[in-house]
Amino acid sequence: MCAIKNKDSTVIFLVVLLLWIFFVGCATTPTSAPVMESSGDAEFARLLESIRVKGDLPAVFGAVIINGEIYLTAAVGTRKIGTENWVTVDDKFLIGSCGKAFSATLAGILVEEGLLEWHTTLKDVFPDIIMLPEYELITLEQLLSHRAGLHKNFIADLDENRPTTPEGGRLQYVEQIVKTKLNNPPGQFMHYSNAGYVIAGAMMEKITGQTFEDLLSEKVYNPLKIADAGWTAPAELEPDTQPWGHVVELGSYKAVRKDHNYWLDPAGGNSMTIRGWVKFILQNMYVDPTNRQDIISRITKNRLHTPPNTVPWKYNNQYFKIWEKLIGWRLTSANYALGWYDIKTKDGEKVLYHGGATKSFIADVYVSPSYGSGILLATNARTSHIPLYEGAKRINTNYSLKISLP
Repeated sequence: MCAIKNKDSTVIFLVVLLLWIFFVGCATTPTSAPVMESSGDAEFARLLESIRVKGDLPAVFGAVIINGEIYLTAAVGTRKIGTENWVTVDDKFLIGSCGKAFSATLAGILVEEGLLEWHTTLKDVFPDIIMLPEYELITLEQLLSHRAGLHKNFIADLDENRPTTPEGGRLQYVEQIVKTKLNNPPGQFMHYSNAGYVIAGAMMEKITGQTFEDLLSEKVYNPLKIADAGWTAPAELEPDTQPWGHVVELGSYKAVRKDHNYWLDPAGGNSMTIRGWVKFILQNMYVDPTNRQDIISRITKNRLHTPPNTVPWKYNNQYFKIWEKLIGWRLTSANYALGWYDIKTKDGEKVLYHGGATKSFIADVYVSPSYGSGILLATNARTSHIPLYEGAKRINTNYSLKISLP
């Protein structure tokens, strides 16, 4: 990590804070939104409404898990800024990189089925692709734990004369990225990379002969009865009955219908309702209600929740320091497992966390697997994570969830 002088970091902190206040605080959102029968649990909806107003967000979707069970779900706000087209608890939203936990779980299922191993290498799966030698021994586990040495993002130049399906795009992505120099040798650092999940998705497709999207539906969504999940931005197909995403332009929210490139789905392109998302999060609890059907074994669950080693973070990004100043969360106390950040708390409790951001949505999830507690929040705007983080703290206190948030 590069050192930052105190004066410089203070200036950067103040500048970013002022920009956040201006661009997010000045965005135009409804001052109040109704709590209706379709909003979900009324008391919880009113709490979400106060979180939405304070954070100046178009809409907020939320869920609370207690003792390994769905306790509360609700949604409040507008589907599209400037309208009274109110969201419902059955509306969909994009969860961004929170979807990495789904992708890692799918990989775990394929490992349990004997189709892959955690130490299956890139060369094992793609023996015919010419790649730099440093890529050949990169393993599935390294890709899913951000230890492959990849850059955070890689922009592929897709050939439009080849299949432009999501799986076709992912194959081209692999063919191109393996010819570029790594950020560092595999296994030396934890360096967050969306590229690693795209490659892992392509590996799963090659081994099974199925698309990543179909695999996730078959192995995860269908067994958990998550019938509302998809991959498109909700308003792209249903602009009148689903939430639009929003971006901030010149201090105001602008509604947008489309969002991400679908060949990036394994890195977090999932779209679903809050109830659908919470059904998956229940799979990550160590509390075992008798009515829950587990799709992975306890051994695999522990593998997904445990960082494979203690290699240091590598982030030469001064804004991580700003994040620590804003919310007091020392990122050095966290490590990355497979699809989850594993947070070390003062009292020794394991807290699983992930944040997600697409072009026009934000999501956050906090889980205490031992207590069986969880908080899920999302908004249909690409803003700062801070309003959702502050909202999570209020929910944690209000419902005595015992999740050790910083």
